[in-house]
Amino acid sequence: MPNIRKLNQVQQFFDARPRISQLAFFAFGGLLTLTFAPFGLYILMPVLFLPVLCSCLYCPPRTAAKHTFWYGAGLFLSGTYWLYISIHVFGQAPLWVATIIMICLVLIMASYCSAAGWIISRLVNGDAWRLLLIAPSAWITIEWLRGWFLSGFPWLAVGYSQIDSPLAGWIPLIGIYGTSVLAVLSSSALLVVIIENSRQRWQAAGIALLPWIIGAALQPIQWTE
Repeated sequence: MPNIRKLNQVQQFFDARPRISQLAFFAFGGLLTLTFAPFGLYILMPVLFLPVLCSCLYCPPRTAAKHTFWYGAGLFLSGTYWLYISIHVFGQAPLWVATIIMICLVLIMASYCSAAGWIISRLVNGDAWRLLLIAPSAWITIEWLRGWFLSGFPWLAVGYSQIDSPLAGWIPLIGIYGTSVLAVLSSSALLVVIIENSRQRWQAAGIALLPWIIGAALQPIQWTE
């Protein structure tokens, strides 16, 4: 059941400091870029995704949608900045054209993240254990949708951050989107470990670690010849 007191406390904090919370989510989204190549800090993904899950768990859908919008804006601005260089420097497009294209791209991609945040918050309804099922399903559904809708933009799917991690052992079997599911599942279970005070936190810890352990065991297998 939702912890009403904690829900109110988190909501009051975000309501009292909207600018700070938006900036914080923008920063966390930008930092998530570090989990992708060439940085490859894949181990940070479950941690850097926690703000999204916290917002979806403790905030109403509209607030969660705003936070995940700014999170997505930070992610796609930092992760696709090189498109500006390609358009303006190499493509010789005017500065204002390149700037408008980049802004529009970031806004569209952030809107997808916002939709995921709204859906997760709506369905979770303050129940941390529901995150384990709903958060991976909703986030990856939106990733899949933006990969083909209106010509598609599949870049920066969470699964791509794990190509050098133990979770990479899953990629030949379930693909990038399946690996995204496991990455978000691990982050969701990590949040349950942090906020739970009961023995169930050990179950959540097992759920967080098991995909990584199995993935590491799958890596040595040669699936093709």
